[in-house]
Amino acid sequence: AGLASAVQWRMQYERANVLEELGREYGDNRALTEAVELYEQTVLPLAPQLVRPDDWSATQHRLGNALGILGQRSRGVRMLERSVAAFENALCVRSREHSPRDWAATRHGLANALGILAQRQGDLDMLRKAVAEFERALEVRARKQAPADWATTQSHLGTALLTLGQLTRDSSLLARSIDAYRQVLQQWTRERAPLDWANTQNALGTALRVRGEQGSDPRELEQAVTAHRSALAVWTRESWPEEWALTQNNVAAALHRLGERENDTRHLSDALTAYRNALQELCREDNPIAWAMTTANLADVRRSLAEYTGDVEMSRRAVSDFEMVAKV
Repeated sequence: AGLASAVQWRMQYERANVLEELGREYGDNRALTEAVELYEQTVLPLAPQLVRPDDWSATQHRLGNALGILGQRSRGVRMLERSVAAFENALCVRSREHSPRDWAATRHGLANALGILAQRQGDLDMLRKAVAEFERALEVRARKQAPADWATTQSHLGTALLTLGQLTRDSSLLARSIDAYRQVLQQWTRERAPLDWANTQNALGTALRVRGEQGSDPRELEQAVTAHRSALAVWTRESWPEEWALTQNNVAAALHRLGERENDTRHLSDALTAYRNALQELCREDNPIAWAMTTANLADVRRSLAEYTGDVEMSRRAVSDFEMVAKV
């Protein structure tokens, strides 16, 4: 009976894994929901914790993953809370001594769910816990032993530090975030992992811009522009229109701050061009919030340029832009 149960568990576990991967890779939330139901209602009962703890904890880990992805894609916090609970269940069995790689993978998953949940709730203590969990995972996911896992966790750590640094206005946390992203870029090179490289360059640019806005040294804002423009080498408009538009927006934001900091109309003009580029792909009907935010930023640059140059027509266009945004 025990053997039959183990075979049955393996079959159902693999079936749920396939559904989870389908949901993750193809954005199929129905497949993810099916995977969650299968893990909870069928797979877990086939591997009782006291009888087969390793299979039970493996199922809890995969359940945590599926719930975490669903939670990230949906509003509210319920799915993310269930994800945290599943990862914590897995850690009741998984230990660093007996299964270090599995333990680290679950720590990473827990940190990820905590980070997203903390952001939604504005919970600084939970965000600090997420940072600590990523750091614990990195004690096992060393770069030499597991470079791919190391880079993934290091990248997520950078994002958690960036969010925490933004919310607390702590430039030392932002500096740690910048350092984390720069380390990741040594592993995720443009040749080896172009999409991960571009994503990390974009994140690095954001961290540099936020820290540059807080300080008085314009060099970090200049480095932010460079990092975002690097991402555009991979995220071309033809292949990645949404990412291209988002990155154009980021380029513009860094140039905008730099132009205002240095009273430099050349940077402001470049920011204006980049915001216009972003609006070529951001449709008012499909994405009204992103369109409105970008148009408001564009109007703000026009207002700054009008002040510096005395261009009345530019000022009128800024007012017109703000009026359009107010309607949305």
